[in-house]
Amino acid sequence: MSFLQHLDELRLVLMRSLLAVAAGAIGGLAAGAAVMEDVIRRTVQHVVVLAPMEAFNERLKLSVVLGLAIALRSSRSRSGVSSCRGCSRRERRLILPLALSRCMLFALGPWPRTTT
Repeated sequence: MSFLQHLDELRLVLMRSLLAVAAGAIGGLAAGAAVMEDVIRRTVQHVVVLAPMEAFNERLKLSVVLGLAIALRSSRSRSGVSSCRGCSRRERRLILPLALSRCMLFALGPWPRTTT
């Protein structure tokens, strides 16, 4: 593939990811009220809204986060496919061990530290 073909493919992947996030955000907006009530009930049990737009803004932010979570699956798999095409055979063999070690190190990140 030439450089311009790679850029064209990257543009397509980014557009598909953006569309997936937008579709997920619309779905998140529909489910946002139920999710917000559940989060409030599980954490603080009572919320005081100080401004008229505050509740709307929080629901909008929650819908975007839900949209990202819903779209993560399609955009993650698609970006992995596009970035793997330029890899050599040796590099492709290293992808799975590196991904697993990255997940393990991420999980060990908040490991309790002793302070002296």
